[in-house]
Amino acid sequence: MTSNKLKIFNDPIYGFITIPNSQIFDLIEHKYFQRLRRINQMGLSYLVYPGANHTRFHHAIGCIHLMQKAINVLRFKDVTISEEEEQALQITMRFFIDDVENTLESRYDTELELDTPAEAKNSDFYIQKYLAQKFKITVNDQLVKLNYIGKEYNNDVVYFYLEALHIDSIKSIEVESKMLYEEFPDQENFIKLNVKNIKKTYILIKEKDKEMLKLT
Repeated sequence: MTSNKLKIFNDPIYGFITIPNSQIFDLIEHKYFQRLRRINQMGLSYLVYPGANHTRFHHAIGCIHLMQKAINVLRFKDVTISEEEEQALQITMRFFIDDVENTLESRYDTELELDTPAEAKNSDFYIQKYLAQKFKITVNDQLVKLNYIGKEYNNDVVYFYLEALHIDSIKSIEVESKMLYEEFPDQENFIKLNVKNIKKTYILIKEKDKEMLKLT
C-alpha cells in the first residue's frame, strides 16, 4: 500500500473529491476496487458519444462524495454522528421466523412465540445469547465484539441487526456462522460481504462454517 493518503479525485460531475481517511484510500487502492475501472455502466454509448464514459469506479467515488455530504448535512442539523459510528462495521441477518423459533426453543427449553402478541418479553435475551455463541467476526486476526442492535419482522422473516465499533481499518475479515445447524444440519448460510464496494458472497455449511476476505 502506498503511504500517500491525501488523494484528491477530479470528478467530471462533482469536481474535486477528497478521500476522508486512510482506510477508505487503502480500499480504493485494492486490486478488487481498481477492477471497477474496467466495468462500463454506459454500455456501448461511448461509441456514439465519446464523453459517455462512466464506470463503476466513477460511480463508487461519487458515492463516497455523496455520503460525506450527507453526513455533513446531518451534522449541520445537529444530528450527532460519532467517530465510532463512522467506523462501525454493520451486520444484517435474515432468517425464517419458524426456523429461529424452533432452534431457540429447542436449545433453551423455552417458548418464545416470536412475532405474535404473546411473544416472550425475554426473547431478545435468548436471541443475543444465541448470536454470541454461533456467530463471530474476526477483523485483522482479532475477534471483534458484536453489539446486538435489535430485530425486525417482515412477513415470515426476521432480521437481526448487529454492529462492531472501533474498526479503524480492515485488511482481512473472517466470518464464522454456526447458525441453526443443530436443528437443521443441511442449513446453508449465505454470507454477503460489502466492504466499500468490494463485494463477495459465500455459502457456509456445517462442514465449512467460516470464510475470509483478504484486502491486502
